[in-house]
Amino acid sequence: MHHRYDKNHVPIELLRTLVAISQAGSFTRAGLALGLSQSAISAQIKRLDQLVGGNVFEKSGGGLTLSARGKTVERYAHRILDINDQLLSLSGAQSTKQLVRIGVMSSFAAALTVKIHQSCEAADTDAQIQLQSDASHNLLPALGDGHLDVAVALDIGAHGFSPIAEWDEQLVWACKPDLVVSPNAPIPYISWPNSPTDRIAINALEAASRRYHVAFAGKDYSARFAAAHAGLGYMLMPGSALASGLKIAHESFLPKLPTMRAGICVSGDFDSAGHRRLLNAIVSAVGSVVPLRMADQKQAARSARPRPPRLRLLAQAALPGSATPPANRTRRPRSW
Repeated sequence: MHHRYDKNHVPIELLRTLVAISQAGSFTRAGLALGLSQSAISAQIKRLDQLVGGNVFEKSGGGLTLSARGKTVERYAHRILDINDQLLSLSGAQSTKQLVRIGVMSSFAAALTVKIHQSCEAADTDAQIQLQSDASHNLLPALGDGHLDVAVALDIGAHGFSPIAEWDEQLVWACKPDLVVSPNAPIPYISWPNSPTDRIAINALEAASRRYHVAFAGKDYSARFAAAHAGLGYMLMPGSALASGLKIAHESFLPKLPTMRAGICVSGDFDSAGHRRLLNAIVSAVGSVVPLRMADQKQAARSARPRPPRLRLLAQAALPGSATPPANRTRRPRSW
C-alpha cells in the first residue's frame, strides 16, 4: 500500500511551505501566496514537525520564528528546492528565463518595490524578477548564503559586503505630525524587539540619560508604522524612507541618531556581467529615491562575499554525465 507521507521521505511541498512561512512571517500570508487554506498550511507543518522530530516554528514576541531545528531544516529546504527547480527546468516545465531574486529592506519597500519592478521591466532583460521584502539583518545573511542575488539594505559594512552603489542614510525619529510630548515625560518609544534598530534606539536613549517607555512593540514594519501614525510614540527609521503621514521629529529632548551605510549588494556567485542591464535598472530605480554614489568596481569584486558552491555541486552530482569540479577549487566572485 502506498503511503503519501512515508517516514523515510519528506514531501517537497512541506519544504516549500516552510520556506513560504519563513519569508511571509505568518501561516495566513503563506497560505495566500501558495493558494492554500490556513488549516492546510497548519497540517503540513504539523506533518513536517513529525518527520524531523521536533517543532520547526516557535512563538516569539507575538509572532512566529524558526526554531533552531527549523533553521537547519530551512537551509536544507532551500538547497532541495533549488535542485528540484533545476531538474524541472530540463523538461521545460518552468520558465526558461533565469530567476533573479531581489531583496529590499522593509522600510523602503513602499518607495522602491514598484520602481524596481518597473525599471527592470523597462530594461527588457532576459530574467524573471522575484522581489521580496525583509529586514536588512535578514536580507544580507540570505545574500551571503545564496538565497538572494541582489539586496538593497542598510548597515552593509557590518556584514562585510562591498556594494555596487551606496549612500549614507541618516536615521531619524518619526512620529505623527501633531504628537505632543512633555520634555519632562518619559519618551514613548515604538520598539522593534531584538533588532539592530532597537539596539541603536535604546543605546541612544540611555547614552543621553533619557527616560522612555515602550508604547508599542512589533516585528512587522506596517504595524509599527500604524502605531506611529496613530500617535502612540516615536519610531526610529531611515530618513529617506519617511512615509506619508509621519514627520521627522526634531524635539530637543530626543537624542541624536547615527548615519548608517546603505547600498545595493550582489551575491558573489551572481553573474553580474551577464546581468549588467538589470543591475543598471536597479541602480536607476534606487537612485531615483536616494542620492547614490557608484562604488569602485574592482574593489567591490575583491571584497564581495562569494556564494558557497554547494548548490551547483549538488545539482551536478544529481545529473548523469555532469562533471564535478575539483573539491579544492574556489569560485572567484565576479564584478559587474
